[in-house]
Amino acid sequence: MKLLAWICILLFPEMILGQGSVYLGLQATPLSIGTFDVHAENRLTNTMSLYLGTGFRTQQIDRREPRVRLLNDFSNLGNTATFLTLGIRLFNPETGIDYPYVQFGLTGLWYRDRFLNDAGEQEISSDITWGPSATIGYVLNVNLRWTIDLGLQMGYSAPRTDLLAYYYPGLGFSTFGLGRYGVVGGHVQPVVALKYKIRLSDREKLRLAE
Repeated sequence: MKLLAWICILLFPEMILGQGSVYLGLQATPLSIGTFDVHAENRLTNTMSLYLGTGFRTQQIDRREPRVRLLNDFSNLGNTATFLTLGIRLFNPETGIDYPYVQFGLTGLWYRDRFLNDAGEQEISSDITWGPSATIGYVLNVNLRWTIDLGLQMGYSAPRTDLLAYYYPGLGFSTFGLGRYGVVGGHVQPVVALKYKIRLSDREKLRLAE
């Protein structure tokens, strides 16, 4: 966690002061489980960008139940969490206006869950954890300012012993119990992100000036 924090402190000025285009986006799928997931992307080169994500989860089962029944197991009496992700995205925009990408990230998070144990008693679990992730997806360009990311993210974090089904903001849903597709400590999350370009690159500014 300390290493992740220092990396973010050192690289954050590059995201703000760099000369490449900068995107600000919102992940749509975490909203279904009471999680706000926002990220920034800075194009360092024509084929690589720096990715920074952060957000929080606040959910109480007695006032906000998931609309999707499959997500019920990932919602307890109370779920609170916050996270920070740093990653690198690789892509090839020369393939056309829409292009594929791969992304590698490292997430650190703090959580506090309130749930009923096997004996029916209320229990509270709180800890700090971290884990790596990899995402493969596709970028759809709507126009010069707006884009949409579609993809699938897979991550890993040390498995918990108190819960089998849980959700880590920034990493996704635990996969234990999914039969042949389940991995102890594994996480998966669909990616549907709407992004807005808050700063144009120098080349894009020249293109608009022509």
